[in-house]
Amino acid sequence: MKSFRQYNEEVVIEGVKDLKNYKDRNRRGEAMLRIEVKKGNSSNKYDDNFGFTQSEMDAMDKLIGKIRNMHVSSFDGGDTGPASMEFYGDRKSLEKFVADRDIKKICAKYKCETSINDN
Repeated sequence: MKSFRQYNEEVVIEGVKDLKNYKDRNRRGEAMLRIEVKKGNSSNKYDDNFGFTQSEMDAMDKLIGKIRNMHVSSFDGGDTGPASMEFYGDRKSLEKFVADRDIKKICAKYKCETSINDN
């Protein structure tokens, strides 16, 4: 039988809410970036498997940590496979984020629509 400590170490962190750079409903920033999935993994937008996978969200979170001055503010759809994500921060940081090759691959895979708006 496993002890509580052994069980607790096995718990896997998944979902948008568990990302390091997720700040719930924090819409402070110079600009806003919205990445919306047009072609998902299923037909239902609110299904947990519709949008981004956990490895893709982890790659985004790691890139945000490197760029700085930006964060994930909200998402649409399921927590583990969101249909869209909103990022807030400095305009230059958001432009660097969109210009990254890994983000471009993710956007090409899902036929994403990106838009940067000033607040």
